[in-house]
Amino acid sequence: MLDVWVCSTCHSINRERATTCYKCGAPREAATGEGASLRQARAITERVVHAYRSSVEFAIVAAFLVLVVAALVIYGTVLEGAALPTFNGYLDAVAAGLPLDVAGWDAATHGHDWLDLLTLGAGAMALLVFAGWLSISVSNAPLLGGGVPSVSPMRAFYWGVIPVLNLRKVPQILVDLLYRLDARRGGVFTVGLAWAGFGGSWILGRVAGLYLDARLSDAADQAGSLADFAASLKALLQTAFNVDVILTVFVAFGAVMLVAIIVEVERRVAARNREVEAVLDRVR
Repeated sequence: MLDVWVCSTCHSINRERATTCYKCGAPREAATGEGASLRQARAITERVVHAYRSSVEFAIVAAFLVLVVAALVIYGTVLEGAALPTFNGYLDAVAAGLPLDVAGWDAATHGHDWLDLLTLGAGAMALLVFAGWLSISVSNAPLLGGGVPSVSPMRAFYWGVIPVLNLRKVPQILVDLLYRLDARRGGVFTVGLAWAGFGGSWILGRVAGLYLDARLSDAADQAGSLADFAASLKALLQTAFNVDVILTVFVAFGAVMLVAIIVEVERRVAARNREVEAVLDRVR
């Protein structure tokens, strides 16, 4: 615990984010001033052993890729909405007793495979770069007077790139990192909003997928003819599109909040680094 203040009334040591003394209730304004330089002293000690590495480049690329992925997801949903009338037309023809245009259906179904591959590739790159940024940020925390983080830089990288597990681990790392860079402000709310976007979209996607699969199976069992099944499938396609729109909103929201977190971490890092560098300049 490096961000502390000492109460002038009872001399208890309190965390920097505490507004009153935990023991006697005195306000933080009554601090003695002791321990104020502990953070800078520890940062300078750490820099004797380890070199500080800027994470700005990784932050910029990670933020860019996250926004690119969100843009691709939005574009894919727009194309899906534009293609919906085409699918409905094929299904209406089948419901009217006409044969299905298999070639046209396949062409419409696979017409955007390139976009799916592009989105997957951009998502993988974003995950790797973000994990690299997170790892560097964690390694820099002690050099900025933030103390020893709850995870090692290597674990931060591993947990950042493993799908599903990162939804549980990364928010914890980010909250810990934000508090270490500014003990008074934290960042639980912002991290929670980002998790709501990405975690919410993943959970909703899994639940919706199971529901749609069950509805499709039930429609196939209950249909008395191909025309009946086509009519049921048309309704399911509309439901699936509505779900995709909601998922896209979740993903876009989560992406914006994640970029906001990256920017906020870098802002706090820059402020802490200027503070430490100023002390180093006086010492040299």
